Amino acid sequence: MAQFFSALSAVGVILALVLTGAFCGWRGWMKPADKNFCVQVVINIGVPAMCLSNMLTRVDMDLLRECAVLVGLSALTLLLMLLVALLLAKLLALPRSKTGSFVVMCAYANSMFIGMPVCTLLFGEEATPYVLCYYIVNTVGFQSIGLFIMNYFGAQSAHPSIKTTLRRMLKPPLITIVVALVMVALEIQLPKMVMNWLQYLGNLVTPLALLYAGYVLYENGLRSLRMERSHWVVMLFRFGISPLLTALLCRWAGVGELAAHVLTIEIAMPVMTQTVVFAAGSGQDETYTLAGMATTTLACFVVIPILMALLC
Repeated sequence: MAQFFSALSAVGVILALVLTGAFCGWRGWMKPADKNFCVQVVINIGVPAMCLSNMLTRVDMDLLRECAVLVGLSALTLLLMLLVALLLAKLLALPRSKTGSFVVMCAYANSMFIGMPVCTLLFGEEATPYVLCYYIVNTVGFQSIGLFIMNYFGAQSAHPSIKTTLRRMLKPPLITIVVALVMVALEIQLPKMVMNWLQYLGNLVTPLALLYAGYVLYENGLRSLRMERSHWVVMLFRFGISPLLTALLCRWAGVGELAAHVLTIEIAMPVMTQTVVFAAGSGQDETYTLAGMATTTLACFVVIPILMALLC
């Protein structure tokens, strides 16, 4: 029972931060002019620092080699989810302003802020390497393919060129991921002072992104949480199709029980909190994206206990 409430506390922290952002808007401490500040700090400073700090601290070549199969399965699952989500977006006839966010919400999960504490509480510290394997794939995929999709459908032109979309996507987060992987491969370490600085900056991402989301919620009112038909599809992807597909692929590949359970839990986490900020930065509908992030996070209160009962 203690583990049950500890797992739910990770979700409760997210909801509390969102409500704090809404409170700041209600009190007039945060205004529309502050939104651009949050977007720029999260995208150009916080996320790059977080990626570099986490990868240099927790990832090495031994881990990548040891978990090569798990990394491959994670990449395969995300690729399949992206393809199916793109097809469904077309079938649902979503407008361009929502298509990119819909696809990204279906495919990419909150693997670190919720996924890490939940898996640690469920399976102990032994789960950490497997969480990091999925975190690498999820982060690299989001910062590359995910941002490509959001920028492509967020472009003003109805038919933007691939070159234009790639240029818009080439921002500090993606560049940092590439640099971090090279540094891991070459076993390059940064001075402790620099690592501490990066950690402080990286720690800004989740609270600032959630405060921003809370302000957007206040700005648009509770009506912004109204679920559309496509949001129910996102729910089905996040909490139904994704874990089921992952469990089947893990069994097919002969993955060990602990690794399979960790990957299944990780991939069934809610929408990434940063998605709302990146939606605003890429021209997608941030209110639509906020509804997807908030409702999937709320749904965790039901989904996490069910997954715990099925897997543990």
